[in-house]
Amino acid sequence: MTAANLRTRIEQILLGAYGVPGYAIPIGRFHLWHADVFEGAAERRARVELGPRAQAAPGANLLDSFSITERPVRVIVEYQHTKLGDLADGVSLQLGAGDLAAVENRAAVDQHLIDSALLWYEHWSGLDPYLIAIYPVSSSWEADGEIATLVLEYRALERASVPGSYLSP
Repeated sequence: MTAANLRTRIEQILLGAYGVPGYAIPIGRFHLWHADVFEGAAERRARVELGPRAQAAPGANLLDSFSITERPVRVIVEYQHTKLGDLADGVSLQLGAGDLAAVENRAAVDQHLIDSALLWYEHWSGLDPYLIAIYPVSSSWEADGEIATLVLEYRALERASVPGSYLSP
């Protein structure tokens, strides 16, 4: 499995373009972050970052010729943060207030939605048997200036054939 396949599936899940009812994120809740499109803050702007794979203990199993690896996955969601009562450009009362308490509340709901969507095993069909599971590692929150950021960190547990094995293509 390539990193591009994993990134594409996570982005599809975030955009609501892929998912099982009950575990899918509503369409339009997030939009993808593009540096050349947005400047400054934007509500629920999301991006996916993937790290390099590393051997997971115990590494390669010489009996079945598979290597188990872990890949760091980060989902970053940005929110518009304004002073109490202010509405930044592009933020309406329908989206919610921009004060810190309101933004924190939206981030908590979003974290639950993202966790539910990414941890639901059926969302990874088609990528298995190469993607075994995704599990949460940590989360962090930062409000700095006009941007408040939610960072969710996961690990993707992947399986690959060991080069030279009889199972390799």
